[in-house]
Amino acid sequence: MEKKKVILAVVLLLIVIIALTLAYSKLFILGVKEIEFSIKVGENIGLNVDTDKLYFGTIPMGGGESNRNIFIQNEKHSLARVNINSYGDKAGWLYVSKNNFFLKKGEGQNIELKIKVPNGAELGSYEGKILIVFTRF
Repeated sequence: MEKKKVILAVVLLLIVIIALTLAYSKLFILGVKEIEFSIKVGENIGLNVDTDKLYFGTIPMGGGESNRNIFIQNEKHSLARVNINSYGDKAGWLYVSKNNFFLKKGEGQNIELKIKVPNGAELGSYEGKILIVFTRF
């Protein structure tokens, strides 16, 4: 009998956790934008103007950097908090000029994204994702 009570309590706890997660995502997350990015570490400097991703081009090994700009706009909500995160192989190489800020409806913000390739980085192509999340607060 005790075992059934424990199982019931665990099931109820899981239901509550799932319900709270769904409520949070519906009530607080206003929108999410995902942008893929690409970095190539090579022997020479190179550009890539393709538009299917955010390309930082070829950055010479031995250290270097590349900058790109994006424009983030709040088109729908009276007030939104914007948080920018990066994920992937070399997400730690990405620096964001402004993060965790508010935008009123119709407002926009230019954001500089900078990739800094450290000394000793290996030759190769690296991929990642930038996640822009709009929340209520």
